[in-house]
Amino acid sequence: MPGDAAESLVARTRLAEEIAEELKKEMAPKGSLGLPPLLDARRLKYGIPNGAFKQHMAFDWVMLWQIPSFEADDGTYGDTGLYLPDTGRAKKAEEAPRAILVSAGIAALDNLRSNGIDLGHIVGFVKHAPFRKPVELLRGHELYAIICRDGDLVDSEDLAEAVTRGEVSIQRQSFPQPNGSVVEKHVFIDKGGKQWEPKIPWIADDY
Repeated sequence: MPGDAAESLVARTRLAEEIAEELKKEMAPKGSLGLPPLLDARRLKYGIPNGAFKQHMAFDWVMLWQIPSFEADDGTYGDTGLYLPDTGRAKKAEEAPRAILVSAGIAALDNLRSNGIDLGHIVGFVKHAPFRKPVELLRGHELYAIICRDGDLVDSEDLAEAVTRGEVSIQRQSFPQPNGSVVEKHVFIDKGGKQWEPKIPWIADDY
């Protein structure tokens, strides 16, 4: 690596480490933001800044905090989810369609929870759907969350784990209609026997 490029990489690495340390110092203590336990735990694990919790999404909009596609080689610093800036690794991380569900509007929560997805879940999203919103400023550098609609989410790793553990099952149920007919639908059923019927969120025609 040429000398100038090596020096630039060292400088960027040092800056990223400094920002990560400052972010860790400024993060609110565990349990202090009144968040659901899973979201609070993930906030601390992935270094989601306090600023991401200073607004509540409206309608069917959701806020996501992007994380690496794979945990084993994430290129982050310390216990935060901060990426080394301006490198090929950072570009790859910014393209990762994987995130923590941080906030959701009321309409979005109805749709997501009816599909077994909730705040704090690790979710996948449509790669080209979101736009970015600055939620925190540290050492002159903006930290961004992703804003998209509930229909831009495509999966939940936490739901998959719940199904694998047997905490949730998917069953086909019969629903009698007022006209005497019967409609067959798939529903989720938890271990306590509670049943919920998935709702379909808005999805763009070109997906």
